[in-house]
Amino acid sequence: LNVHMGSLEDSIRTKLIPALFGDKDVMSDDERALYALPARFGGLAIDNPQIDSQTKFLESVELTGALKLLILSSEREWKVDEAEQKKLKAMIKLRREIEYKKSADELKKGFDSEIRRAMTLAQEKGASALLTVLPLAKYGFAFTSKRDFRDLLRMRYRKRIDRLPSTCVCGATYTLDHSQICLKGGFIHMRHDEPKKLFAESAKEIFHDVEIEPLLEPLTGEVLDKKTAKRNDDARSDVRVRGFWGNKQNAFFEFRVFYPFASSYISKEPSALFQQFASTRKAQYEQRINEVDSGYFTPMIMSSTGSMGPEMYTAVKHLAVLLAEKRKEPYVHVIGLLRCRFSFAMMRAALVCLRGSRSIYRRVKIDSTSLAFEELRLDKVE
Repeated sequence: LNVHMGSLEDSIRTKLIPALFGDKDVMSDDERALYALPARFGGLAIDNPQIDSQTKFLESVELTGALKLLILSSEREWKVDEAEQKKLKAMIKLRREIEYKKSADELKKGFDSEIRRAMTLAQEKGASALLTVLPLAKYGFAFTSKRDFRDLLRMRYRKRIDRLPSTCVCGATYTLDHSQICLKGGFIHMRHDEPKKLFAESAKEIFHDVEIEPLLEPLTGEVLDKKTAKRNDDARSDVRVRGFWGNKQNAFFEFRVFYPFASSYISKEPSALFQQFASTRKAQYEQRINEVDSGYFTPMIMSSTGSMGPEMYTAVKHLAVLLAEKRKEPYVHVIGLLRCRFSFAMMRAALVCLRGSRSIYRRVKIDSTSLAFEELRLDKVE
């Protein structure tokens, strides 16, 4: 069976995958094996039929064995033990998961540190939404420009991206990594705006008192322990929701998005980075909000690849529970939709950082008297 799949695999390897990435780079065997993994393991879920077809055929034979016996015995009634079928499906799924994990771990050993980190980040929950959800435009899940889709794929696997400027307006060499951390143009500061607004709009569906960028109560002699604590009178939080955590008390949320491939973060695991930035935000806001505003504080930390920190994920899950109850929809559907919307917000922000113009705007003066008005008159058109 595998021999007959050779021509199909050849088309996948030489036509389909290069078309997705938009290039004709030579693909190594390790790269092809990586793309065959499910998205949750860092792949593209494009199976290698020459390798996988025999295994999946045997799984199909195993799963349909009871049905085969019914057909051969000419039974008119459905006499299949549903509980046993579920156990069999679960066992097959578990075998696959073990094999996928084993393959991913072995592949990591053969790649350089950059690709290994890319695989680790791609396995974070929410980081592979581009490949696992339907491209529904009404939810913002569609990238109609082929350049945008290819840019995101190439960013995922740390591939070279063409048609970028050679030098940034700040004077540094323009690279993928530089585009995601350069402060020029304000794109980095704007990156957390969409998830902030998305969270506030979703909370507004449940709670009546929701505010974006609320002013914190000024200090009147209170002593804050942390040196980095916000003490200025015009200090603000990102979002305030009254009653979010109960008792009609204010809950404050502060968003922070980090780029995990930045040189200062490259040696740290994603879990350590989430903890680091959550601790930083807590040092800045938590004591003041607890003691002065008498509210709860939640740091909302996201990676630019689309994954969430534990505190943010807890808040989003709590919001999803409330939304599911109000909409009378299954919780799994609501939490999946919310998680994908946050993930796609990060993708759009990454594309803006990558392709957005950071040029200094200069106003062009136009002398209106120099325009050839006679040439614009409709009655002069021949």
